[in-house]
Amino acid sequence: PVSALLIALVGAALGYRSRTANTSAGFTLSLGVIFLYYSLFRAGDSLAELGKLSPVIAMWGPNFLLALVGIYLVRKSAQGAPIPWLDWMPELLEKLSRVLRRTQ
Repeated sequence: PVSALLIALVGAALGYRSRTANTSAGFTLSLGVIFLYYSLFRAGDSLAELGKLSPVIAMWGPNFLLALVGIYLVRKSAQGAPIPWLDWMPELLEKLSRVLRRTQ
């Protein structure tokens, strides 16, 4: 349940910042955040099962990381400060889309 709230926090901050970007960029960023979270969660789960990492750290580590990213994005959005990787993401997605269209 905590992860859903944290993903909503990150999504709200990204949505606020990327109002001018196309919807596919926002959708792609959202999928990227969810995929990254899930990958970290599964890696922590595996490490905890192998005994290489404390179960508490393994399960709460991705939530803590997502909370830090969410707080960073909300603060940057509230200040109106640029988020460097968010500014070039729509351009990168557009270039990727053009390349994919040419190969079809």
